[in-house]
Amino acid sequence: MKNIFSLMISYFVFFTGIIQADCRDENALKTDSCFFKVTDVSANEGNTFIYKVKVETSFDFTNDYDILYEKAINTNTGFDAEGRPKFASQTGATDPTNNIIQKDTGNSKNFFVRGSGYYQIRLKNRADGNVHWKQWVYVPYPKPNGHFALAQQYMPIISFAPDEKYYPNKIDEFLSYHYSGNTFSINNFTGFPISPPPPSITNLNNNDIITFLSEKGEADFQIVKPTFLKTFPSIGKDLAVYYTAVETNQHVYLSYNYIYAYDPKSTADKAAAHGLDREGVIITLSKSNNTLIPQSVTYGAHLGTQTMTFKGCDDRIHGQDSLEYCDTKQGQNTAAIVNNLLGKAKLNWENIPKQGDHIVVYAAQGSHAMFPAYGWYNLPLFVTEKAGNFDGSNTKYPRDFTLIELDPSHNKPRTNVFAFSGYWVDGIDLIFSGHKFDSKFPPFIRNPETWAVKPNGNSDYDNCLSGGSTSDECIRLKKYFPTNKIVGVP
Repeated sequence: MKNIFSLMISYFVFFTGIIQADCRDENALKTDSCFFKVTDVSANEGNTFIYKVKVETSFDFTNDYDILYEKAINTNTGFDAEGRPKFASQTGATDPTNNIIQKDTGNSKNFFVRGSGYYQIRLKNRADGNVHWKQWVYVPYPKPNGHFALAQQYMPIISFAPDEKYYPNKIDEFLSYHYSGNTFSINNFTGFPISPPPPSITNLNNNDIITFLSEKGEADFQIVKPTFLKTFPSIGKDLAVYYTAVETNQHVYLSYNYIYAYDPKSTADKAAAHGLDREGVIITLSKSNNTLIPQSVTYGAHLGTQTMTFKGCDDRIHGQDSLEYCDTKQGQNTAAIVNNLLGKAKLNWENIPKQGDHIVVYAAQGSHAMFPAYGWYNLPLFVTEKAGNFDGSNTKYPRDFTLIELDPSHNKPRTNVFAFSGYWVDGIDLIFSGHKFDSKFPPFIRNPETWAVKPNGNSDYDNCLSGGSTSDECIRLKKYFPTNKIVGVP
């Protein structure tokens, strides 16, 4: 009898262990007994094309879990200063009509999310009333026909600093890299804990981290600062740019995302250095009589809380605005020309330096922030950085890059890691401000249609370049946008 009782207890413990392997258990998180896979399955339903994704999970929705969701509100107001989606009014809503959240009749652990947009999915356990999983899900927006060729047509030219060490490479090369036994780790982002919080996951190497990110994209997970990526041999690796293309009734938005292994920052702000970095620009095309007309470019340089000041170039011998001598670093002390408010800038197409349809973007040394002009920029806390090069000595052209569509769908092995909706960048802690600068990656930040509709910037550049202003600042600025010779392009 005792043996039978012991067997029953063992069976109960074993069985309970299986039930509790619900992604809060470290062993479950490290294996395929915990997963949340998102795949684009957009298709016709009758005569209507429906944008939707299929979510395959390890959670059972017959008896154990309820699916709650929140959808980001419209693109004009639905994102904060950093581009993160805001919630809609239906906080914690279920969907009894099966219009947005649709159960999979063939599998009690799967469901569909229907309708373009950004959704935060919460899986609530019926037994303890706690949310056991929370993840952002991206349902694609319409794409223009021939979007890959269109993205090729407008691929930017990037002017890097002459002695830049880190370049935008393929993300799977970063994630497959390890140095002296260093591996990736995942932690719970303590600012927004779920109950109970999941454990830290350590020693994720090569395929382990790629599988984890593509199948376990919990919104509060964070990649613990991978400082070993500063040894990543970026020079000599294939360059890559990840694009998205979105079409609305009036516009097409082309977003170009550049992913870096490491952001060393400049000399003045080394404390803010971090592994993994993403930068981007967005080109807006207007639609007119079946023709696409380039309209503007939005540059995503820094945080939405930061005001950047373009200072141009200076030299003690050759004077102010001596572009050829900008490397003397005297430009950081010169008077301001124009400010980029809220970390970003937007320029009209006609004012942007370009070769044909390829705009020239100036990348800051170290931070890789993307700017519309060559020269020095000042940031808060006395940080100064120089963007681009003067003579084309380190300029990269579209032919130098592999163009890859940023598709987080699970069946896209080159890009499915972008389904990870947690925090990629383990940023600096500013204790005195109580703020921690951690960042997500596209598509869950800096989405194209939002930036372009509401650019979070100002038009000081355009006011000078198009407005005919004769102020001292505008006269100076025009020297950095010459019509006869593009700076940084031989």
